[in-house]
Amino acid sequence: MHYDVLVKAVTRAKADANISSLVGTKVYNNVPKDTIQPPYLVVRWGDADDMPDKSSRFTEGELTFDYWTGTDGDVEVLKMMDYLHAEFNGTPLVLTLGSTNLLMTSTGYNTFLESDGLSHHGIMTFNLLIED
Repeated sequence: MHYDVLVKAVTRAKADANISSLVGTKVYNNVPKDTIQPPYLVVRWGDADDMPDKSSRFTEGELTFDYWTGTDGDVEVLKMMDYLHAEFNGTPLVLTLGSTNLLMTSTGYNTFLESDGLSHHGIMTFNLLIED
């Protein structure tokens, strides 16, 4: 189930016209070493915990999107945060390995200038509740 979440999130991000307008197909879980030039989007799934219930098992975890760009100012980063929110908030992933993503909600975002003084970075997180 865990890798299914990651694969579906990457696939959905690549298919969204607004997101791809900023990164094209550069949506990764692991950025290739030869892909140093931004913009690109990194998707991570983690902090997953099992939540036992009386009749079922549930997993709660965090889906994180890191957007990197070399443009001046925060406008492009804020556009990406808006695009990610519109595409993922409240719209669960359709998982195919027997689990069901019941809920996906944004838990916030942050934008900042990296220490190189050139790269702008935005991070948006979503909390997922999955029934196994």
